[in-house]
Amino acid sequence: MRYFIFLTLIISTFSATAQVTNVDPNRLLGTWIKTSLTYLNGEELSDANLLKYNYTKYNFKNSNSIWISGHYESEGLENVVEIKGNMIYLRTKADYPINKFRIHKITTDTLIIYESDESYKENPYALKYTFVAEQHFIDHLPLSQEDIHLVKGTATIHKASQKIHP
Repeated sequence: MRYFIFLTLIISTFSATAQVTNVDPNRLLGTWIKTSLTYLNGEELSDANLLKYNYTKYNFKNSNSIWISGHYESEGLENVVEIKGNMIYLRTKADYPINKFRIHKITTDTLIIYESDESYKENPYALKYTFVAEQHFIDHLPLSQEDIHLVKGTATIHKASQKIHP
């Protein structure tokens, strides 16, 4: 019985820390909005860290092009992206490395990545980003009365926001 419990504990530990190993680059296509930023070990960033509350949008346009923006109304800057296995390599158009991320989880609505140097032992203080698909993000933003600028007949003019923008 002890061996069974020990074996179950080992298997559950590996299952809990299992990562995505191979990603079809097409699964990343589309726009992703950062909703959370922590350290890989789960610790929160300090409130003084500007990245914690900074708006971040990644738009994977095709298998080798990503647009990165810090504002919801902006498409951002085009960069080069390469996907190999479960790694994302970001470079400038001039081929200067920006960052390397390991994909921890990917679903239709969620993308979790963290900074990685590709080593077997990951840095517990690497930044871990949680993104959601843009449409999922927009669908879950509340629309309030303050978001409405003018109602005239059947037409409604909204203030530009993360939920509604040109």
